[in-house]
Amino acid sequence: DLAGAISAEAQRITGRRLMVDMAGADLQVARDHGEGVLQGLERWPKASLAQVVTYGPGGVVETLPDDPQGRFDAVTIMNPRGVSIAFNNGFTADVYRRKLARSRREGWTIAGTPAVTAMHEFGHVLAEPLLRQYPELVAADSQTALRVSRFAAHRGRSELAAEAVADILANNHRASPTSQQLVGEIQAAYDVEHR
Repeated sequence: DLAGAISAEAQRITGRRLMVDMAGADLQVARDHGEGVLQGLERWPKASLAQVVTYGPGGVVETLPDDPQGRFDAVTIMNPRGVSIAFNNGFTADVYRRKLARSRREGWTIAGTPAVTAMHEFGHVLAEPLLRQYPELVAADSQTALRVSRFAAHRGRSELAAEAVADILANNHRASPTSQQLVGEIQAAYDVEHR
C-alpha cells in the first residue's frame, strides 16, 4: 500500500509513472525514504527518476553491482531508461537511524535521517545528468565543499552536488550558503534543460 501511495503521489506531481517497490523495508523507514524522494520531485518534477526499489535482505534484489558488500545506505543507478534509487535493507531500522544520526553529528554528511538520505540520492538523480553536460557546475575545492559536509569534501563533485541538494531540501533557507550557491547553479542548468 505504501509503495502504491508513493507512486501515485509521484505521478500526481510529475504526470508520469514512478515504479516503487519497497520490499523488505521497515515500514517507517520506507515511509521516510518515500517522503524524501517526493520532496525532491515536488521541487524538480522533471528529474529523470524512473524507479525506487530496495536491495539486500528481503529486497527487490539481493545485491547490486554498485554495492556488492551491502555497505552503502542507498545507491543511485544511472541508465538510459531513467534513473533508479535503491535503498539498502541490510541494516535494521534502529541501527540505520543511529548510524545516520552519528554521521550527521560528526559532520560527515547532511543525512541524519532516512528522509534526508533519500534527498541525497535524489540529489544524484537531479545533478548527475547536469554535471555531465555542464562541466563547470559544482566546481569547488575541498575547503569550500567542507562547508557542506566532510563527505562532500572527500568524495568529489557528484557527492558535493548530492549533499548540497539534500541540505537545501532538508534545511531550506537554513542550508549552508555554499549549498545555496551550488544548488542555484544546478537550478539554473535545470531551468535551461527543461524550458
